[in-house]
Formats: sequence, structure tokens, C-alpha cells
Amino acid sequence: NILSTDHGTTMILGETNYSGGMVDCNCHSSDGITRDIWLVELDNQGEIIWQSCYGGSNWELGLDIQQENDGYTMFNISESNDYDVSGNHNEGFSDYWLVHINNGGEIEWQNCFGGSNHDDARQFFKTNDNGYVLIGGSTSDDGDVSFNHGAVIETSDVWVVVLDSNRNIIWEHSYGSGYNNYPSRNSVAQRGEMDFIIAALSAEGEIGQDDIICTPYPVNENSSNWVFRIYDPTIGTRELKKNELLTYPNPSKNQVFFDIPLLNHPIQIQIMDIYGNTMKQIH
Repeated sequence: NILSTDHGTTMILGETNYSGGMVDCNCHSSDGITRDIWLVELDNQGEIIWQSCYGGSNWELGLDIQQENDGYTMFNISESNDYDVSGNHNEGFSDYWLVHINNGGEIEWQNCFGGSNHDDARQFFKTNDNGYVLIGGSTSDDGDVSFNHGAVIETSDVWVVVLDSNRNIIWEHSYGSGYNNYPSRNSVAQRGEMDFIIAALSAEGEIGQDDIICTPYPVNENSSNWVFRIYDPTIGTRELKKNELLTYPNPSKNQVFFDIPLLNHPIQIQIMDIYGNTMKQIH
């Protein structure tokens, strides 16, 4: 991942399995196979200002980075539970690893989120109340993870985690079916404070199973692109104006709510499917 900073430099988030050459930091890998996160800041001439390695004795991978007022926050994958990493739910299996560093590159706090199986980070977002939304894939169904649709056969769901400003989990949910469903890098678009469109790969033949209600069209090794939207309908709602009807969520899958103003005449509500067919009329 590459980030242009507010002060005109460039942060590069990558990985390394050794120290030496241009890697002038202490890589925790002892076998040349496992990897550390390698974070480098460059000036506008491409010269290294500073760099640092982050991780433990197992495998780490940096996926996403954001600049904040007091430093940088990185969203990573970690299989370690030593050195810079603590709180991994099952060492040797990946957790989401959220790390905050100051402007000098020193770790100020870090947290692992996941279960006993693999939990693979993809993208994260900062909320207006200084919390975070973490999005990736998970094959776990314990620890921090629940509702995994393929836990029995250890397949992946899209796993979304919402944290408060102290990095406590407010809620989490798994989205998918009984087969592998996982987002790729840069496959999440934010539309609003708590409003996301997620693109995930899903195995063929999953129509009608759990969260997937569209017809698969295999384009890559019997997988289809599954695109869906999640959002919190209570965020961004406003007071009703006179004679105004408020409907949320809209569009909706399983349930819809109406805020109906007090009127001195009857009203009619018409609910249609995505093809414009009338499903229900309310008088």
C-alpha cells in the first residue's frame, strides 16, 4: 500500500523476510521464509527518511495504512504472538492486526482480532467517533468471530468488525454462504459513515444459500464476483419535515421501517422489488 502524507512525503507499506541492503531495520524472521511488515517513508526525491520493521517470529503482511493526527494506523495480517505482536488467538494462524504508531514510527498500541482459524485483513476505515471498521475474510467461528456460514468445513466468510474509540468490539458479523466468500484488496468502497459496498469472490452454485441470493456467473476458477451493501440505517437519519415519509433501509432485503408523519388524510405505501414489480401495498 502507498500513502501520500499531509506533509508531502510518501509512506510505503510492504513486507520483508530479511535485514540488509536497503532494509535497515531489525526483521524478526529467523528462517528467511516468514516475513515482517516493512514501512518506509520517502521524501519527494524518493530518498528514505526513515523505516521500520514490525512483527513477530511468524508471518506478517501489511494491507492498509491511514494517516492520523498523531501518527499512522496500519491494518495487517499476523500469525505471531511475540515481539511486537500480542493477543493472537491461535499462534501460527492469522488474525487481524491493527497497529498505531507515532510520527517517529514507534508502536503506541496494537490489537489482534479473530478466532482460532485464519482471519485475513483487507481494508479498514476510521469512524467519526474515532473508532474503526475492519473488513476482511475469516474461517473462524470462535474468539471474536461468530455466525460463520462455513465453519464446519472451514470455508471463509466476509467478516466485518466495528470498534469504538478504545478498540472494543461494538459488533461484528459474518457474511456469506457455506462456501468460500472473501474480499480482495481494494474491493471495499465507502459510501457514508457506516455504509459500504463490498465485492467478494464466491464459489459457484451458491444461489439461495444464506446471504447470497443472486445467480452465480463463474469467471475465475468456478468463482463469481458477489457485490453487496451493508449499512447502519440509524446513522444519517434526520428529523421529518412536515408531510414527509422516511423509509429505511432503502433498498432493503428482509425488513423495512417507515416513519410516517401525522396526516389528516389517508396514505398509500407501495413496496416494489428491484425489477419494479409490486410486492405489497399498505393503505
